[in-house]
Amino acid sequence: MCFILFTFIFYLMAAFFLTLLPLPETQDVIHIKAPVPQLVPFTFVQEFLSQTVLEFSKPATYLPALAQNVVIQPLFNVFLLFPLGVYLRYYFRTSFIKTLIIAFFNLAFL
Repeated sequence: MCFILFTFIFYLMAAFFLTLLPLPETQDVIHIKAPVPQLVPFTFVQEFLSQTVLEFSKPATYLPALAQNVVIQPLFNVFLLFPLGVYLRYYFRTSFIKTLIIAFFNLAFL
């Protein structure tokens, strides 16, 4: 039981540092405007549909689409949050509905 708690803490630290690091150089930050938080749910779907080269009817576009940021960012956000759902469900014994609601709100505002 203690091992699972340590793996959960390690997951939280790794997720925090993966999203925070590497920090940009100071001279690069001086000229950048402050980022605006994205508060509209599922904006990534609209960006995906408007900016991707993916066409579901053409399999030749699948691989080039995987190299685009509009595909990579949501995909890796799902990979980053998947362990959270596993820990919530099996370690903290939350119900399946609560786990889905938490996952929904985490993914909706990516």
